[in-house]
Amino acid sequence: MSEKDRYRAYAGFDPEYEENDPESPLAVEIRCVNPPDEDQLGHIRAFLDARYSPRKTEITVRHDPSVVSGFKIFAGDDNYDWSALGRIRQLRKSFQSLSRVHGHDRIISLLREDIGSFSLDSGYQQVGFVVRVSEGIAVMEGLSEVEYGDIV
Repeated sequence: MSEKDRYRAYAGFDPEYEENDPESPLAVEIRCVNPPDEDQLGHIRAFLDARYSPRKTEITVRHDPSVVSGFKIFAGDDNYDWSALGRIRQLRKSFQSLSRVHGHDRIISLLREDIGSFSLDSGYQQVGFVVRVSEGIAVMEGLSEVEYGDIV
């Protein structure tokens, strides 16, 4: 579908348009410096199958030097940051919440506890962008969980 057709569909010109059609394959892009090996690709497929089953996925691997290490996975309007930088962000966020909750007086012991119990999540984010704005109403692409009237 061309960009013009996608815009027309999102702008309300095509009531039959459905981006999340369960019959159509989900385009998945993996951005990385080094492509995943067969074992890694198997784990990524299992993760995607668990999230998007029964929908089939079409995986494309793209070389992206900005990732440095690990993977960034884009599935529709969902983004999973499995890069080294994404993992560091998760750890930093965990540390920052410690000082807000407990104060600075016990920070060393709390850091030890937090590092010992730290576990990575999938790095999930839902992303989208504004197609147009008119009379205070924004038409957006992506963010499939947002509905009319929601404040974003």
